[in-house]
Amino acid sequence: MEVAVHPGSNGANVRPGGTDEHRQEIVPSKKSHLSRGPPKVRRTSTESMRPLRVRPSCSSGTFALCVLLSSLTASRASGQAAVPIAAAPRYITTSHDTVFFFPATPDESADRTRRTLGYASATRSWFETRLRAERPEQARAPLPESASAYGASITVSTTDGDGSWFGLATTKGRAKGGVLYVDASGRIVPMLRDQFAEHDVSALALVGSALWVGTSRAAAGDHGTTGLVSFKRSDSTWTQFTSRSSPLPGNDILDLSALGEQLAIATDSGAAVLDPRTGLWQVRFFDQVVRNDSLVWMASMARPKLDSVVLAARRLSSLLGDLRLSSLTAAAESVNRDSLLGLVRVDGSSAPDARRRATIALSDVAFLPFLRRAIADDDPAKRQLASDALIRIKDSKARDVIHAFMDTAAVDRALGVVGQLAAQHDSLAMRWLHAKLADPRVRADTVPRAMGGAAAMSRLDTLISTIVHVGDESFVTQLLTLIDIPSSRRVLLGVMQLGPVAYQRQLSTLIGPRIRLWAPYFALFVVRDSGDAAPPAAAFGEDLAIRRALVTFARVALTRNDSALVADGVASDSARASLRTNAILVLAEWGGAPALPFLIDQMDRAELDALVLVQSVVQLAGVDGGPVFKRSDATPDQRVAVKRYWTKWWETNKAAFTPATRVASETALNAWRQRAGVR
Repeated sequence: MEVAVHPGSNGANVRPGGTDEHRQEIVPSKKSHLSRGPPKVRRTSTESMRPLRVRPSCSSGTFALCVLLSSLTASRASGQAAVPIAAAPRYITTSHDTVFFFPATPDESADRTRRTLGYASATRSWFETRLRAERPEQARAPLPESASAYGASITVSTTDGDGSWFGLATTKGRAKGGVLYVDASGRIVPMLRDQFAEHDVSALALVGSALWVGTSRAAAGDHGTTGLVSFKRSDSTWTQFTSRSSPLPGNDILDLSALGEQLAIATDSGAAVLDPRTGLWQVRFFDQVVRNDSLVWMASMARPKLDSVVLAARRLSSLLGDLRLSSLTAAAESVNRDSLLGLVRVDGSSAPDARRRATIALSDVAFLPFLRRAIADDDPAKRQLASDALIRIKDSKARDVIHAFMDTAAVDRALGVVGQLAAQHDSLAMRWLHAKLADPRVRADTVPRAMGGAAAMSRLDTLISTIVHVGDESFVTQLLTLIDIPSSRRVLLGVMQLGPVAYQRQLSTLIGPRIRLWAPYFALFVVRDSGDAAPPAAAFGEDLAIRRALVTFARVALTRNDSALVADGVASDSARASLRTNAILVLAEWGGAPALPFLIDQMDRAELDALVLVQSVVQLAGVDGGPVFKRSDATPDQRVAVKRYWTKWWETNKAAFTPATRVASETALNAWRQRAGVR
């Protein structure tokens, strides 16, 4: 699909674009020598060029710019799961009386060529060709020091024989955008206008005696409204052109270039050539259509009408990674269009909101063939989207898709949708969870690994987390049988979150002889800082039987020596330190008045965390007193001094002592920390 293009050609090798002309009255301007010279264009050799084949479907002035841009082969080659949609032509280069509009990147990596839209002004003809066109880097005109305040805002520049023009980006400190003119003497003339508010100047071109200014809001992720503005230097008048008031294809201007006395314009929605002397426009509008499950860029004479169904199908194709565009479009045609509008709305919505809209749009039985494929995808985001949509569909066929997926998928892949289904009391989902919790292979899978979430978890931990989310206490009995697995903290937490007090008493009984589990068990009853949320087991600590067992375990943990703890399965130094620290915190939280003299008596033991120990004493006493220090490994002299002070305090106050209120404890603890200079 290549064509040889020659200046002054009679059109034999150029596809005609018709004589579609748009006129708009523009005040004629005098001819000027300030037009930009033609940049260099490197064409492919004439031997490799072939005349363009005109297909019957393209004979009316509409022709394909990029054929099969989203083919399956291209998608796989690029490594993208979503359908790749190539950008429309966005840059301009000129040669003699011909202008070429070409995309940002080559579509043929082997020879670096690009499918290019061309316009020959001599014959007023549009054609398609392939060029090895490169957009030369535009050298920015030097900015004088007196204009340095504008330096960070400069986007583009151009120069004439008298001075330089600089395009400005809108900034927070300047509500109005516009252009900056610097004459040969260095005099600065800012031209800031309301028309440029919240828009960046994206392109500049000098044609005749006028400066043409292109604007865009692409950097803000929005569509522009200002469009194209001309400044006639002879009388300092401004004229604005938008897609509403003129044939301009789009209001986001990507590039401008002089073509003799004409102006070539590349926009986000099409290409145009304007003759300011006559007001004559030559325009082609860009659009994408679905052809055999592929997106094809088209350039047409008529402004395309936005079709929410086609746009939604393209969006769904990208989200689901499904290349069946024709089938997706047909499915979208059969559903409520109101649900599709959320997919094509451009309003800067957040990612969660966009995901919610996609879920709503897909929640129709018409999309079941695509959801069936997406729910088994390797991409967790696609699986989650398909799961959410299937759960919303109130039809037995959707449940059948989920149930079939449950039978074949790995545990970690199926858990997301099974958990949602079980939360709706689906009997098959509940049985699936019970079966997996009893499966020896799952119970043995306790090695943490990345499962698509934020933190690495084992399959068993992921299963337990899902069960806790379902919130059914029928799982507690099974969880209790897992108490001896290596990573049992998730089991303990699951029992705490699911089981009523009767199960908690049973758990306490099981924990008693398993001293290696005391540290994670203690951690469920304590907070590390007064600002933390209540611990998971706080409600059960109020039960007298559970509290009595908890305090007893804590006292034993503090009195057992290292060799005894090693024999009990607490082998490492860090595990023993964690056990003892948590035991101190348990006594401070739940031990009451009897715990205070016990903790004071432990002050001089080097294996205990002195900082945690003294703060626990202050918390129980509700009094800020005694020596302070910052380190957990306080010196023996410091430990003795602290023990001496609090022993004397207890002897003085024990007769009338009552446990401090929570407010008094927090006040005393904060005061002690402030004195010590610790958090």
